[in-house]
Amino acid sequence: MIAVSSSGKRFGALAAYLTRQRKGIDRVAWVETRNLPTTDPKLAARFMQATAAKNSRVEAPVYHVAIAFHPDDVVTRDMMRQIADRFLADLGLRDHQVVIVAHNDRPHAHMHLMVNRVHPETGRAWDRWQDQVRTQRVLREAERAFGLREVRGRLHQFPGHEVPARAARTSGEVRQTTRTGVEPLADLIRKYAAELRSARSWDELHERLAMRGLTLERKGQGLVITDGREQVKASRVHPELAYSRLVERLGPYAERHMREETVDRTATAADLIRGAEYSNRLHRIEFRMLTTKESAEAGLRLLELQEERARVLDREFDRALARVYVRPTEARARFDAETRRVGQEAAVQTMADRPAAYGPIRSTVQKKWLGLIRVTDHRNALARVPALAKLASRTGQAIEELQVSAGKQISPHSVERDAAWWDAYSRAVGQLKTRIRNASRRVQRVREAKHDRPRRQEREEVIGRALRALAPAQLRRLTLLLTKPQRLIMSTALRAVREAVLGHER
Repeated sequence: MIAVSSSGKRFGALAAYLTRQRKGIDRVAWVETRNLPTTDPKLAARFMQATAAKNSRVEAPVYHVAIAFHPDDVVTRDMMRQIADRFLADLGLRDHQVVIVAHNDRPHAHMHLMVNRVHPETGRAWDRWQDQVRTQRVLREAERAFGLREVRGRLHQFPGHEVPARAARTSGEVRQTTRTGVEPLADLIRKYAAELRSARSWDELHERLAMRGLTLERKGQGLVITDGREQVKASRVHPELAYSRLVERLGPYAERHMREETVDRTATAADLIRGAEYSNRLHRIEFRMLTTKESAEAGLRLLELQEERARVLDREFDRALARVYVRPTEARARFDAETRRVGQEAAVQTMADRPAAYGPIRSTVQKKWLGLIRVTDHRNALARVPALAKLASRTGQAIEELQVSAGKQISPHSVERDAAWWDAYSRAVGQLKTRIRNASRRVQRVREAKHDRPRRQEREEVIGRALRALAPAQLRRLTLLLTKPQRLIMSTALRAVREAVLGHER
């Protein structure tokens, strides 16, 4: 048997997955629950979520275990039930809420356990620490108890069982290789495993790694080989490079000693990295100032265009009023007052429906009956009212847009009259022009500072050569002297060195 476990936040999502049909076919063979009042997985998930809410500190209350049997094993429902109960008891989950779902959509029998880590009575959360070790022990014991095919586990073995060999690549390395096409660091180093294993002292081992742009470091209970950005356990490169075996062959672990004549190399590399960081900072400032300048210039162009459009429409509106009203100045004043009182849309609607509300309408005098009778005719002026109302609406919208851009609330249809408005408009224009001038000056200063500095590729090559000349202990000391952005520059340079060396010798 094999088991895979994971944690989650929502019981409902897992219950939906466990009961979902596969290619239109129901794949649920049977369902059982423990410490729950229902056997419906979705309803049980609601009870379990409510129980988990008792402990707000638990971020992932869902514990999901999938147990699979070998295709050649004859497994019954009663046997699977007993194994599930044994698993829960041995892991200390007997009193927790559990949903057991067995599926029949695979050639091999398998079941899923959805467990609530929060105890339904005490509210305490079950700890997953070392759960894989305990799981493998339970599975090995169940295999012997029920006569099932025995699986060699890495975390638990019976006497006489050998630990299975590790895979050459981890699943993460396989996915990385598929995605990027770049070999994992472990595979690149394995090409030189024979050369590393033949080292007769710690110093010689350090030297051979340094020739490849790599360093050996003590970490935890073992050793890791790193290029400054990635690292891999030395034992994964080859079992003979495991810490215990190297100590047996080379004696107590010794870091590479830093020679006095190379101490200055660390300071030189640090200065180069700090210079590269300063160049990067100048580049970011230049980009930010150029963006600020372009944004201010665009805002200024928009403000000027909106002001010109509002002014043109405002004058057209005055001329149109003179073609409709006898006293256009008075009509304009009444329209502005009505706009302030009831709003732009209502004032325009009044003009369209009752134009005489804003003043007497222009008329023409016609003579009839041999010139003895005079008739006043308003039809020509009234025919212009719809166009006048539409122009009033457009003018008001243009001025409102200008208000938003300039940040000044003014009365509609007062572009030509409101002194406060022109003060606000002038201030907005002045602020934008000031931002443009300041950003331009800053860009000029940054470009003068960048003028004599090397380009990025040249900087990386120089830093790479300086880092390659350092011993592992010097690299570790250098790392302590640098800030986080500077360590990133160092890691990039080390990777470039490693790829150049390994690519040249491949």
